[in-house]
Amino acid sequence: RQGIMLSGFDAVENFRDTDIIALDAGDLFPVGSVTLKGIKTVSNRALDRSIMDVAGIINMSGGPLKPLFSKILQNNSALLPDVDTIVYEEEMGISGWVSGRRVLVGNRRLLEYHGVDVPELGYETSYEGTGIKPVYLSAGGELSAVFLVQYRPDTKIGERLRETVKKGIAISVYSCDPNVTSKLVCDLYRLPIGSVRVMGTAARHVYNKLSKESREPLDGMLL
Repeated sequence: RQGIMLSGFDAVENFRDTDIIALDAGDLFPVGSVTLKGIKTVSNRALDRSIMDVAGIINMSGGPLKPLFSKILQNNSALLPDVDTIVYEEEMGISGWVSGRRVLVGNRRLLEYHGVDVPELGYETSYEGTGIKPVYLSAGGELSAVFLVQYRPDTKIGERLRETVKKGIAISVYSCDPNVTSKLVCDLYRLPIGSVRVMGTAARHVYNKLSKESREPLDGMLL
């Protein structure tokens, strides 16, 4: 009924004691579930340039924010700036070079780590429980803008996740989005604390290697 095929009894034996499922953050927050609630400009930098910088970084890194910024740019990739290199900094966000400038996109910890001044913590706590999270942008060593982004749970995905956890299966999430934490996923999808893990660096490398598209024919036991 769910469109799943197990090819023989060997497959049943192989998958009957599955205890963890790996998912991309984009699977948990599909297109339309992440919305932009507001933008606060901090420096004198042009707003459109700030949007371009964030969109360029997010376009390269992927994740739940990518469809959001693609929509803002009306899916016109020609507007995106040149992005040289990006580095995911564990649980903080992404740093990269955009048109020759150092750009940071992430949470307050990322900016603090790089010596950039950020607003007081009370700015964030006022949004607790709403699913709204700030995404900070820094360019050239200064805070340029704050994007207020809301993450909303998908009803059908929530039902599947709760069924999965009830069966004793843990959920491991691949994410470049610093706001997609174990706590956020558990809170929004009403899952028990500890049932969701966000992959660390080593697990991310394994996930990337195993999830790359392959042109070679594969033996499929579970489809």
